[in-house]
Amino acid sequence: MKIALITGGNTGEREVSLASARTIEQAISFATVELFVFPEQLQDFLSVYQEYCLAIPMIHGKGGEDGALQGLLELLTVPHLFGGVRAHAIGIDKQLCKNMVSALGIQVPLSFHHPGIDQGSSKVSYPVFIKSNTGGSSLQMGLCENEEDLDVCLSSGIQDPIIEQAISGREFTVGVIEKEGALTALPVTEIIPRAHYFDYESKYDVNELAEEVCPALIDDALACELQSAAVRIHKELGVQYLSRSDFIVTTDGEVYFLEINTIPGMTPTSLVPRALKASGVDLSSLLKYWCNKLTTNK
Repeated sequence: MKIALITGGNTGEREVSLASARTIEQAISFATVELFVFPEQLQDFLSVYQEYCLAIPMIHGKGGEDGALQGLLELLTVPHLFGGVRAHAIGIDKQLCKNMVSALGIQVPLSFHHPGIDQGSSKVSYPVFIKSNTGGSSLQMGLCENEEDLDVCLSSGIQDPIIEQAISGREFTVGVIEKEGALTALPVTEIIPRAHYFDYESKYDVNELAEEVCPALIDDALACELQSAAVRIHKELGVQYLSRSDFIVTTDGEVYFLEINTIPGMTPTSLVPRALKASGVDLSSLLKYWCNKLTTNK
């Protein structure tokens, strides 16, 4: 089996993508893997793509997690992990994704209207988060306590911004994997950031890493509720093989969905690899299962 592992990208998530790809590459001992860094090696890939049984996209954010790369691979008829164009296009669009999840009966933070921003229908009620509607890795986001804070954030150049209700509570994340023909929720992880929220440094700066408790120290009922929600969202969006959904739970026990990662980070400090380890799932074996299934169904 010959696998093309595609990584890189030209967004702020490039370095995370490269680190995630290294984790995947090291876990594949059952096949020949060749790494292609996009966009630099796009033409190289196009000249040899027919040599590969399948591709593993490992680009986070625009260009890799928005359906663009998946569309290219489907045009070339190259089988690939992690679902098709639709799932990624919905997943990366935070507002669209929240609308679909809300239709499932799962609570989501309110979105607010602001001059120049289309999303939302009500007047801003502080505190709020402002973030890029299609960004990831907690880049281009900020917590705003008042209108002055919001104006500063809006002038900072956040691309395609949305403004949403800042929910106070405990932060949790749940990975979902396809294993032995069924969707399985990984153990719930609680995220306890050093900062006010789970920002980029809390995820990747070794000096600022958030505390991550996996399995989370919560009762079984809440764990099951979060895991069930993550599986329902994964299925509704049509994601395949792997996803990670983020939630906040208020002091009153209300669960709010925040966003989904359709190609979640796989770096040594990322949440999914740690949850896999906590559940006793070997990443190499899981990748082998996924790749064998994909090539069998080709």
